[in-house]
Amino acid sequence: MKTIGYVTILNGTNLKSVFNFTGEQMTSYFGYSVAVADINGDG
Repeated sequence: MKTIGYVTILNGTNLKSVFNFTGEQMTSYFGYSVAVADINGDG
C-alpha cells in the first residue's frame, strides 16, 4: 500500500478529472492542505 499524497483537479462543468498530481516521497504530506470551492453552486 502506497502512502503518498494525491490531488485531482476537476472540470467545473462536468466534474471530470482534468489533471492529477501525485506526491513523490512517502510522508511528505503532499495534498495535505487543500483549498475547497463550492463546485455545485448550492452555497
